[in-house]
Amino acid sequence: MPEFTVAELQEKIQKYRSMEEADLVAKYEAELAKKQGIKGTPVAGDIVLGISPEDFEKSASKFAAPGLHKSVFGMPYWKTAGKSLAFPYTISEGEDANKEGEIYCGVSKEAAWKIKEILKALDIPYKVSNGLVAFDPGSVAGKVGSVLYIQVRDTRTEEEGGKGTIYTKPAEGTSIFPANATLGSIGMTMQSLLLRSIT
Repeated sequence: MPEFTVAELQEKIQKYRSMEEADLVAKYEAELAKKQGIKGTPVAGDIVLGISPEDFEKSASKFAAPGLHKSVFGMPYWKTAGKSLAFPYTISEGEDANKEGEIYCGVSKEAAWKIKEILKALDIPYKVSNGLVAFDPGSVAGKVGSVLYIQVRDTRTEEEGGKGTIYTKPAEGTSIFPANATLGSIGMTMQSLLLRSIT
């Protein structure tokens, strides 16, 4: 079989496609793909996805973009009874609206600082009950705060299912701020939320 140039192959594909010669089109498309270093089967015509335009418009990554996201908090609950709490929330504004997440906090003396910061950011008072700190979980539900998302890399090993991908999650440490917080007011920049290796 003679060696055709890319232009010649494209011309043959167009010619045989207009003649509805599917076998010849496929043959020359495969040769063109090989010449161009394309792996897989070349696509002839439109790629038709099995979803409606409405579902396509609604589709989005499950991860929120880096930055502060105004969020409405739900009722906190015990993640592990007596050891850790979960503070669920739903992002309420912007392109990431309706994405949900949770902040987990230990309740030990060493870990309680995170709960203290969340209560402070959401303007929830604590009380003392039998000499111990307590707060009403119902007072958290419906409160609005801002959740700080940063980029992270999956550092799990391959055996653990890691792939080294980059995604976002609420920041370690302080991640909940008052609803009116801005990156500038908390001493951050968008660049500081991104991984350094990204160009």
